[in-house]
Amino acid sequence: MTRPRRIRLFLDSNVLTGGIVSPWGLDKAVLSLCAAGIGRLVLAEVVREEVEENLLLHAGRLSPADADQLIEDYRRLITLCGPERVRYPDADRVRANRALIRHAADPASRWKSRKAGERALRYIFSCVRRHATRPPAASG
Repeated sequence: MTRPRRIRLFLDSNVLTGGIVSPWGLDKAVLSLCAAGIGRLVLAEVVREEVEENLLLHAGRLSPADADQLIEDYRRLITLCGPERVRYPDADRVRANRALIRHAADPASRWKSRKAGERALRYIFSCVRRHATRPPAASG
């Protein structure tokens, strides 16, 4: 018997960070789906770097024991999720897809600039509405 295909979920850094530091909420629920193997976390390098910077800033405001626990929780989450990693796109690819990019630093936009032929992504989760662009008009 084959396993059903998992939904691939690209989480923006604000969703990923919120799910790690919040005791409950929708961000944490999405991470739980990934950790349980129901969804497949798609983790771009730019998002991973931003999340780790944010977690270190957050950890600096905690007691040493709580900071250590936060970092351990993040490490365990990444291990449980076994994310699909996405490298930075090269500059030519970003330029070629500039029409899709609302602002250059947006990780979701960097993801959208992946070359044709690579597997498409169905869902991108972000709490930042201004990052979104309108979908292209359907042809035909």
